[in-house]
Amino acid sequence: MPKMFSTIYNAVISLFKSRNKEKEYMKEKQKERETSLKCAEEIANLGRWEWDYRLNQLILSHEAYRILGIEKEEFNGTYQWLLENLVHKSYKKDMEEAIIKIRDFNEVEKVEFKIIKPDGEESWIRRNGMLLYDEDGNKLKLMGTVQDITDYKETELAIQENLKFLQTLIDTIPNPIFYKDEKMIYRHCNKALIEYLGLKRDEVINHGVYDTYPKELADIYYKADCELMEKKGKQIYEANIPYKDGTYHDVIFNKAVYMNQKEETKGIVGVMVDITERKKAQKKIQRLLKLKDAMAEVTHAVIGTLDIHELFDLILQKAITTMDGGEKGSILLLGKDEQIRIVRSKGYNREEVNKFSVSLQESFVWRKTNGKLDRVVIINDVDKMVDKTALLTEKGLSIKSIISAPITIEEKFYGFLNVDSINNHAFDEEDLEIMEYMRSQIEIAISKHRLYERSIYLSRYDELTNIYNRSYFEELFESYIKKAIRYDESFLLCIFDLNGLKYVNDTYGHLAGDALIKSFATTLKGQIRDSDIFARYGGDEFVGVFFEANEISLTEKFETLIRYFKNHPIIWQENDIICSFSYGFASFPKESNDYNELVKIGDERMYRYKQKIKNKKIQTY
Repeated sequence: MPKMFSTIYNAVISLFKSRNKEKEYMKEKQKERETSLKCAEEIANLGRWEWDYRLNQLILSHEAYRILGIEKEEFNGTYQWLLENLVHKSYKKDMEEAIIKIRDFNEVEKVEFKIIKPDGEESWIRRNGMLLYDEDGNKLKLMGTVQDITDYKETELAIQENLKFLQTLIDTIPNPIFYKDEKMIYRHCNKALIEYLGLKRDEVINHGVYDTYPKELADIYYKADCELMEKKGKQIYEANIPYKDGTYHDVIFNKAVYMNQKEETKGIVGVMVDITERKKAQKKIQRLLKLKDAMAEVTHAVIGTLDIHELFDLILQKAITTMDGGEKGSILLLGKDEQIRIVRSKGYNREEVNKFSVSLQESFVWRKTNGKLDRVVIINDVDKMVDKTALLTEKGLSIKSIISAPITIEEKFYGFLNVDSINNHAFDEEDLEIMEYMRSQIEIAISKHRLYERSIYLSRYDELTNIYNRSYFEELFESYIKKAIRYDESFLLCIFDLNGLKYVNDTYGHLAGDALIKSFATTLKGQIRDSDIFARYGGDEFVGVFFEANEISLTEKFETLIRYFKNHPIIWQENDIICSFSYGFASFPKESNDYNELVKIGDERMYRYKQKIKNKKIQTY
């Protein structure tokens, strides 16, 4: 028996020791696990916590205390203590809502919030967790982790600040900028693009070109983007795209493929440059250069163009070609009877043009400006103003818009230059500016032409009698005598001299003498053919060249004229003044083919005629 008890005793003792060793081993393993977990927490910068619902007790791990910056002794073990003493005031409400979700809805969410440690340091904390349930499905407790994410958050905030800075930076760029991903979806853009398109940001971002542009344009842009993505590199092209106000603008697209570090295509970055105003300016410059050349041609034509209507033709042609919307046109002048008539036109029915006549007050421009004819005007809806001032084109179409330039010469209204169109609203503000410049140049050209006409007139005509002067007569005679020699032609040269002009001047004054001279010149001019030449030779002397005429017939004509003057005296201040003249012939080439010799012969015969009159004592006054 004793031996058996001894054996049992030894066995119990051995079992007890074995169990103690197992407990020691388990404690050692637990310690190792806790040490490993603590190391893992420190390495991962994670702290553990448990929240017992039933006891409302919050248990924190050593690393959790370190992360939160508090000592174990100062923590009372409640969630409320942490909320009141650590959580930043800006996040208290978020944390309270998170607790309500856990308590009432069993929802555990990852929460990021800011804390203020007892030493005043601010840190960012990420809290995560999960609910544990008992066998009956009741909430048992909540377990989770806390992690100091200050470095991460600061990095994230720095990135956000950088992104905000970059966004602010590109928003200050006036040109629209955008980024599309590899699926052609807009991911980023600046304010300029949003404002340019007249859309909201969320109507562009995360949308494609087919959501942003009309289909016909979207097809073009999508095709261009696909080609760029395929070829990589850059792409520059012009396009006409809709602006926010509904108009279409000319833009230049500058695009480049964006690739990541792995050389993978990740999308397209693009910049739009609106060149509408630039193209308008270029077009305007081209028009101004064209206009400058046109006006230079008009100015050049002033010299050498005696017929003002030839100048009008050129002016009208240049005006129509300079106005982009111009198709027809006319020049209208104000007559002495205060009627406006068309002197030159293009594109109108000639019969209607010839019979067109309207008073100035009835004209479109007068009514449009209330009589203020001091600027260029545009008149639209002309076809609705049906009255006698409306004209039909050569094809019977109605004019719908007019740009009209009133012309003023020497501060007096002169007429209109009109450029017309069968399209309504064919002209714009730029056309007004161009036409206004043209108007000033045309006024200068017409004024110069009038001066030119005057200078030509004075160089060729005698101002008193309105017949050729001596210098121009001699110039013409030079060409006529060469022609006569070449074609074996003949003519008579006749010298005329007024009888008793000195007596008239001394008795009645020089104005009476001028009247006598004008009466003689006008009457004789009316008795000869247009092919003959008649000029004032000087003072009371005149000269004429008569083709296809003989001395007998001319003598008879002049003697008849002398009798006419005798029977029809000039009435000057109630005095009768008889115009009397002497004349003498010289024959070319019978008597001479030299001008001076012919004049000498004619002059001698004229004096013999004058002497004959004196001998007969014929009273001429």
